[in-house]
Amino acid sequence: MGTIVNNRMGVTGMILFVFLFCITCKTYAINCSIPDDPLPIPHQFAQPGNVILGMVTCQAFFFHSSPSFTEDPSRTLINEAIYVPNAYQEILALVFAVKEINKNPELLSNITLGFHIVNNYFPAKITYKATLSLLSTQQKFVPNFICDLKKTFIAAIGGRLTETSFTMATVLSNYKIPQLAFGSFTPLHDEKNVFPSMYQMVPKEMYQYTGIIQLLQHFGWIWIGIVAVDDDYGDRFLQKMEPLLLQNSICHAFLLRTPPKAYIDEYIHMMSMVLRFDQLFMDDKVKVCLIYALPPAMQTLRVIILVASWTSLQLLGKVWIVTSHWNFESLSIQRLWDMQSFHGALSFAVRSMTPPGFQEFLHTVKPSWVKEDNFIQNFWEQVFDCTLHISTINEDNKVLCTGNENLEILPSILFQMSMRGHSYNIYNAVHIMADSLHVLLKSRSRCRNAIGIKEIIFQDLRPWQFNPFLKSIVFNNSMGDTIVFDENRVLITSFNVVNWITFYNNSFSQVKVGTLEPQASPGRTLILHDNQIVWHRSFNQVLPLSLCNDHCYPGSSRKKKEGEKFCCYDCVPCSEGRISDEIGRRKRCEDFG
Repeated sequence: MGTIVNNRMGVTGMILFVFLFCITCKTYAINCSIPDDPLPIPHQFAQPGNVILGMVTCQAFFFHSSPSFTEDPSRTLINEAIYVPNAYQEILALVFAVKEINKNPELLSNITLGFHIVNNYFPAKITYKATLSLLSTQQKFVPNFICDLKKTFIAAIGGRLTETSFTMATVLSNYKIPQLAFGSFTPLHDEKNVFPSMYQMVPKEMYQYTGIIQLLQHFGWIWIGIVAVDDDYGDRFLQKMEPLLLQNSICHAFLLRTPPKAYIDEYIHMMSMVLRFDQLFMDDKVKVCLIYALPPAMQTLRVIILVASWTSLQLLGKVWIVTSHWNFESLSIQRLWDMQSFHGALSFAVRSMTPPGFQEFLHTVKPSWVKEDNFIQNFWEQVFDCTLHISTINEDNKVLCTGNENLEILPSILFQMSMRGHSYNIYNAVHIMADSLHVLLKSRSRCRNAIGIKEIIFQDLRPWQFNPFLKSIVFNNSMGDTIVFDENRVLITSFNVVNWITFYNNSFSQVKVGTLEPQASPGRTLILHDNQIVWHRSFNQVLPLSLCNDHCYPGSSRKKKEGEKFCCYDCVPCSEGRISDEIGRRKRCEDFG
């Protein structure tokens, strides 16, 4: 169980705050005559409880055609949901955490924690509806209206992408409902004040930028390529990153912008996009490429690489340096796509662990495990390439699922048995809320006992009451990991430096080869274990060099090439009586003796 630290609140303030808990206003059920939601979101998963945690996820989405802005966007060519199989683990992480809490007699005794998970399919308009659905009575769509006493909503978890988190916050902040954002998070404005009840379960993105610089300097890579998503988030990344590169004498040979997402009709013209990326394929001096892209943009990049492989443009061996947005996951339709281009990639990843019992829990997951899970049947059919419905065997030309297939045999590009970063953030978010609820109820229990009330009235709980506890929480999870937020409600934690090793059966392994500790003393923030790194096969385990031209050898010095970037230079022999004696340094010729 975690502990709460109240050093940020005065004693008088806390007494007044607790006193407010004692002044309760009983809520009575209203006889509902509200019809069910006429257009419910099909992918949902709910489990009842005395108090409810909500989550907005993106397990499935549809391909859309480009918006014309004259009519409502329609799905074309593909009318079946496309799955992000590895994202299903995020749902299972929440379910597992809730089960852990409900089984723990020392935490929330006599209280059942429930959940409501809703898919958002990526578009903002569905994200708004998904968020409002969390505030509504089950199967109704009347936000913030208590139609019965069965649903006491206390917090929301999500989203997977920055855009999703902000869309959710636009709704939730009006009610001061705590929101724990578990995925990639790129601030564009002063979110601390705009969304005062949002808590960021990932560390500040700026830490990665300085980590990237240290990584490049460590290996002497000064001539790199950059691929950044072509949106506001990519613009912000470049505004921060380019000055850092310049200050540290690192040049980029090319800068390519990938669409934030590709519409279905744009894939038809993918060849023209490939041609715009010719430098990525043709520049053999650039051995290192920095990628900043959220998952949808990464999928587009994979399509570009695939289409290029059908032409004379072949991707040369690269070292990909990837920010923590990327989880190396594939869509179900990409299960057979070659991944060898990314062998040896290095990425920054939020630290994660696998809780005891989680893998055993995964073995219990089957298509029939819980009837309320509206995600699992589609997930199961797509990852095991079978059908659960006898009537569709002939039309789909698929075998019948047994229902006893083993998740453990799936290639890791589709599903992983170890808990991933996003899943770990969700697991911790659930435990943080349970711990805060435990402390809040203990405070109220003392008040009720003082005035002779024994009954817990869950409907008197208000989500905003959790914020003072969340801001000052220090929580130790079952793995001994400490979860604490800084003054801006951002998680204080470290990054792992991960080496991605791919195999020809479309599996991969993640090998931790270093850490980035933002809170460490200067000079010790990045620690790397060079001997553990596996490079792309084309380098034959020799450290890749990414330079505009070769180092100048002793007896010569650098001379800048006219009209080119400062990383490009000629090597000019020293004049008689002068010498330089260091390879690769910018040492000038000096008088001998």
